[in-house]
Amino acid sequence: TFAGVGAGITGLLPQPVSETEFLGILKSTFKTGVIKHTALLGKPVEKVAVCGGAGSFLLNNAIASGADFFVSADFKYHQFFDAEKKIVIADVG
Repeated sequence: TFAGVGAGITGLLPQPVSETEFLGILKSTFKTGVIKHTALLGKPVEKVAVCGGAGSFLLNNAIASGADFFVSADFKYHQFFDAEKKIVIADVG
């Protein structure tokens, strides 16, 4: 067993980028023209939280980590409001 291992990860980008630039990186990476996301906060993106698959249950952890963006999938309607002005959610699922 891996008691010290959980779901999701946070990391720092090599250098901060704008929110729109980061969304462009996600669009390119996931080969899509559209990504559903919360309102942009108007600040640079440096720390990113990521969880593959349905990671919406980690929203509060992503906020607590100080991440600027949380990239995951399968967020519910109300979770977009829970994130308001705290973190940008990018729902890539």
